[in-house]
Amino acid sequence: GAAVGLAERTGNVVVRQAATVFRSGLRLNAGVVAGGAAFVGAAFDAKDMADAFQSNKSSLGLAYGLRATAQVGTGFLSFGLGLAYGAPFLKYMSEKYAQNQFLRAAANQAAKLALKTAFMLRWCIRINVVIFVLSIAIEYMLPNELETYLDHCTFRKNRSNGLADSEAKEVDIFLRAVENTL
Repeated sequence: GAAVGLAERTGNVVVRQAATVFRSGLRLNAGVVAGGAAFVGAAFDAKDMADAFQSNKSSLGLAYGLRATAQVGTGFLSFGLGLAYGAPFLKYMSEKYAQNQFLRAAANQAAKLALKTAFMLRWCIRINVVIFVLSIAIEYMLPNELETYLDHCTFRKNRSNGLADSEAKEVDIFLRAVENTL
């Protein structure tokens, strides 16, 4: 990316044009990777949502569902923005491989999306704010492994929870909780 930035500031027109095409290819790849990561995150959130609903924690399940929905929206926006900013690269590739209809159609869609990027960015910022707020809320709602251990250890405040079978078992549970938390 730094080399592309330097190449775009050069006095040579051919190098500038090549840098523009290469930069748009990098942005296209970044959009595809970001969209893929958003869909993977949405899949994990959907699984956590199903687990929360099975555990009768409907408010937590709803928070996971909202975050999964927001991540799906962010994934589509990332793909769209990557496609929009990848328009010069796709145009170059469609000219180089003129017989490929997919590249030609992708270049045409990218050119249309490039006109709508301001609208997409506005929505992308709003969806990312929703994801951030829900992530913070889930972090505070869910106890980590160490908090769960402390709720069930010998020195807990609420003694209605069960005891560990032995001291060795409790130490083993404590060590796993510290390892998983840190």
